[in-house]
Amino acid sequence: MAPTQQTSANVRRLLAALVGAATAGALAACTPISFAQQAWEGRLDSADGIVDASWRFYNGWPTSSSKYMAEIETTPDLTEEQAREIAHLSCEGEPRIDEFDARTTARDGHWNATKYGLLGSCFNPDELVRYARVLAALEATGPALTGEAIVFTFDPDEPRREGVDADTLDLRAETTTAETLFALLHEIRSRNGDVALSFSGSVDDDGSTITDDGAPIEVLVPAGFDLDTVIPVLKSAYALEHHGITFNADGITVSPATVAMISDTATLAVQAEAEQAGIRFTVLPPGGGGDADDQTGAAYSTLTTALAALPGISSVELGGSETSVRAGDEQAIAAALELIAGSEDANTEFYIEGPADTMFVRVLRGAQRKDGTLEAFQQMIEARQTILHADYVALIVGSDSIRMRFDLDDTAAKTDISNARTALLKMIEQSPIDEVSLHPPYPAPWEELEATS
Repeated sequence: MAPTQQTSANVRRLLAALVGAATAGALAACTPISFAQQAWEGRLDSADGIVDASWRFYNGWPTSSSKYMAEIETTPDLTEEQAREIAHLSCEGEPRIDEFDARTTARDGHWNATKYGLLGSCFNPDELVRYARVLAALEATGPALTGEAIVFTFDPDEPRREGVDADTLDLRAETTTAETLFALLHEIRSRNGDVALSFSGSVDDDGSTITDDGAPIEVLVPAGFDLDTVIPVLKSAYALEHHGITFNADGITVSPATVAMISDTATLAVQAEAEQAGIRFTVLPPGGGGDADDQTGAAYSTLTTALAALPGISSVELGGSETSVRAGDEQAIAAALELIAGSEDANTEFYIEGPADTMFVRVLRGAQRKDGTLEAFQQMIEARQTILHADYVALIVGSDSIRMRFDLDDTAAKTDISNARTALLKMIEQSPIDEVSLHPPYPAPWEELEATS
């Protein structure tokens, strides 16, 4: 620590001692204090590589256990030697500290890093050395890097995923560009080749892991594995239209964003690049919300491929929880619905958007084989064609009911609204549609119409 930082730390502790007698009663009432904890803070606060060390008492009563939480802020150029000394100092004495975090920010603020979840007051020196190496990787990536890195601590009671153990460097990083993300991955691996690596990365405009807008890339490799020949292929794969990429002992697996992407020339080019590098390359459509078995996943892949081949379907956007189908006309929507209703359960939700944003159909998960879906769609189309001032319509197919939304345009008068209500109620009586939400022009309130039987 620089002399000015040491002076500031000494002044803080001197002031604390001067006011201690006056405030002892109040502190005793709200925050238990021990000399061991004060000594722990003093040792770390004056150590080289430390900007600040502090702890606080968290009173979780009555909903959770109370605990002592500590935090150190390190310099961005923390060395391995300094890390080992900090670990040594943290293990002196026997203060009660239950949870421990380390934080670091670049001198110009363009990146920050955190090591979460250390249990107890005593640093494992190997853990802190790995953290110092991550800081060195962040610095080495250069001034173009804007982002954040979180280094996790292994908890045997809560393993993060298969293959991650106490000897794994487990971290998550986000940057603002793919170029800096893969440069950071290279720098991290080059400094930590002696341990297994679990790297979860993404790209987002703000470079903060608080938000999670970018498609993830997951890398899990054993100790000694060289990523230098893999990273160029991963960069090429990341440029494809995808929902996520993984790399492990089985090779590269890409989750495509659209059906068209699977056979796109760009995808085929990346596949050839991977084969030339001796890396297995797989494009695997997501299915069943990510928790589907092989049979359901195969059903999803077959169905979405068939949907994309239908006349009038411009795109099929894949997703684990929702699959978006863009249809050019009513006939294309009907054909898509017929295919969905006649296929094996794909354990997902389908959203079919019609022409010019005038209608949509949503088939909720579990309702893929719902009786009456095709009939309900045809009756919705007929109602839109015959009821005056019809504007926007939508059909929601659930496992227990079919609902329709029916909007009237801004020129509809009270008589038009009344006539529409009468016609829709009559339709419901002879339809698999259970309920219609009628939306007249504002400020007239919308209303729910249901069959009387």
